[in-house]
Amino acid sequence: MKKNNVLTHILAWIGTVLVSLPIFAPILFSVLALLHGGGLHFDYLMPAELFIFILAGGAVLIWAALRKQLYSKQLIWGAAAAIATLAGSQSLAVASGLASGTREASGVWWMSVLALLGIYLCACVWIWVHGVRLLRSLQS
Repeated sequence: MKKNNVLTHILAWIGTVLVSLPIFAPILFSVLALLHGGGLHFDYLMPAELFIFILAGGAVLIWAALRKQLYSKQLIWGAAAAIATLAGSQSLAVASGLASGTREASGVWWMSVLALLGIYLCACVWIWVHGVRLLRSLQS
């Protein structure tokens, strides 16, 4: 039983770290650029570009949560929301012409794509929060 607990701890840590990278990397790089005198440059698309980390970390967290039988529903819903909203934003950008540049980045289509990206980021934070909650529950 002790080996199962250790594996669950390792899975929860790996998953939480993987999910936190796309969330905190843009903030870290912005602060570093600001401190080096390059001005404030915030890449708001980086969490979408690093989706593979969210996908891998979410899968590992779901595995750990299923092993412990804690927060699995929340993590599955968060992962499903992240996948759906990112796919929706990319599909909308392609369908509307924003991705190819045939349509200017303004108006309803642009706001819709940004709204879906914002919901995607909220879903990523949701996964991260429940990963931290899972880690805290494993400590006790």
